[in-house]
Amino acid sequence: MTTMGERYRQMEDRLAQVADTGENDGADAKPWKPWSEDSEPRALLGTLVRVAELPERDGMPAAKLAVIAPREGGEQRSVVIRHAALVRRWSEQTPAVGDLVGVVYRGKSLTQDGREYHAWHLDVDRAEPEQASLDIKDDPPPARNAIHDDDDIPF
Repeated sequence: MTTMGERYRQMEDRLAQVADTGENDGADAKPWKPWSEDSEPRALLGTLVRVAELPERDGMPAAKLAVIAPREGGEQRSVVIRHAALVRRWSEQTPAVGDLVGVVYRGKSLTQDGREYHAWHLDVDRAEPEQASLDIKDDPPPARNAIHDDDDIPF
């Protein structure tokens, strides 16, 4: 069991790391709220640079905060993943830091039973994983005794 003192030290270590690296939870990224401001673009395209968990607060449920660096440059934008349609798409596609993401706000729509909701589209292009070098010219051939033929296998 972790003692309170250990928990404090762990948190102090995490806070020191954040302070040293300049890492943040996206609080200084400009919020993107296309449903509330006509001046906001309806689409956001860029690289996902951070995902943070937002706690439940002021009657609002817990949510994710995605920070996106726009493709064309400029300041980072934050998107709160809270509307049900966007939460569902985010959960299905599970974008990761480094992925290219496109988020489109389609406005309010009606369900088949007449309920209003915020309609969203999410497109994810996975980041290329780093490839290990397979340059075999630099590797020496295996030693003769390291090569086994099938006759040595006891079954």
